[in-house]
Amino acid sequence: MSHQTLKKTDFVSVMVCMDGRNIRPVLDYIEKHYGSEYPDFITDIGPNKVLAEKRAALNQDKKHFFDWVWSKFVIMYIRIRLSISVHKHHSKMFFIVGHDHCAGNPAHKATQIKHLKEARKTVENFGFKKQIVLLWAEEIEKTGKWIIAEEIE
Repeated sequence: MSHQTLKKTDFVSVMVCMDGRNIRPVLDYIEKHYGSEYPDFITDIGPNKVLAEKRAALNQDKKHFFDWVWSKFVIMYIRIRLSISVHKHHSKMFFIVGHDHCAGNPAHKATQIKHLKEARKTVENFGFKKQIVLLWAEEIEKTGKWIIAEEIE
């Protein structure tokens, strides 16, 4: 996979779970493979699931009004934070991260990867015209050490 080379001071936007086990591996990976040391973190519970499933919910009818309103709110809140990152920090690219053992998205890896791909579609529809990289984080064999195991195509 071809990596966009960024300056150390370039900002990127990272949609990542609030689970703190992911933060250091994400920082290390982005710095090592892309060069940026300045991520704007947009945290949520299982953001790959939020962006994937809430996208579907936005297209449903309004018979479950509360769920529809909440879905719309969460998506718009993520979009607003991305907008601030792009317009104020001039974020150069976006990352969406899924991870193993996620409390907010307890699905298996294969399902979470589908969520990551759907999440990318949702973010592309925001219209920011930024490269979006999908990352998968996991624990190394129950050691407590977490890594970015792969980029998802």
